[in-house]
Amino acid sequence: MSQQINSVPSFGERIADAIEHNFLIVGLITSQTQAKRQTLNLPFGVGKTSLAFWLSYGLNGYNWDTVFERAAYNPVAVDRMLQPGTNRRNIAIWDDVQMTAPAEKTVPKPIIQLAGKITTSRPQLALLLMTAPNINSISAPLRRLVTFEIIVAERGSYEIQQYRYTKNFEDPKNDYCKLYYIEEGSFPALPADIQDRYDVWREKEKKKISRSTSHNIEAYCPLYEEQPEGTKIEMKATVRRSGSLYVVSVPRDYGEKLYNSKREVSLVVPSQ
Repeated sequence: MSQQINSVPSFGERIADAIEHNFLIVGLITSQTQAKRQTLNLPFGVGKTSLAFWLSYGLNGYNWDTVFERAAYNPVAVDRMLQPGTNRRNIAIWDDVQMTAPAEKTVPKPIIQLAGKITTSRPQLALLLMTAPNINSISAPLRRLVTFEIIVAERGSYEIQQYRYTKNFEDPKNDYCKLYYIEEGSFPALPADIQDRYDVWREKEKKKISRSTSHNIEAYCPLYEEQPEGTKIEMKATVRRSGSLYVVSVPRDYGEKLYNSKREVSLVVPSQ
């Protein structure tokens, strides 16, 4: 249920216009940043996805199966929905954008390309609705596409702000950008069975990217865990040269057991 505050077109009217006249709207649901209404200022767990799914439910013929079919958790899934020649969708959701397209100084080229693709995707989509803690947490190319920000002040209530650009005549290559308050409203929690279905869907989607994420983290901060003391052995090893260093080579069966572990090694150095 929404309450319009001023005379400008409502968010619903904008969406209906986009669907009817082949426009494209990019919206972002956030919760961390306060605008007009007092908020809990929480980045997670206040209902951003619940609101996104309710909006998708209404725009997808009140069919939950279609809602899940048109929900994405990574750029690959978004890209597949925007392939030329696919049937036009009223709405698609990109959940937790900060997970796979976070704000970084150096934006990955695929994200730049996807943002460019979105700008030309009105034949495939009327509304792309993303969720993230705040607009500053997502990649800059995606951030610049947002025209409506829906801010969840607390679980069950929201406000909608529109980004509008006006010409800066003193510096015409850098437009002014301002927020305009559109409306506010409320929404219920998802039905219990749909919430359970979403939890399973989200867990499955997270697993798709978890392996590469963990690999990157481990490469950034490799861990070498101490191994428990075992049987001490004496063995002959070969000293080899590796670049500017000299290393000790051990047989494969021992090397596989000791790989990436810290061990004390005693060397017998021949007398001069």
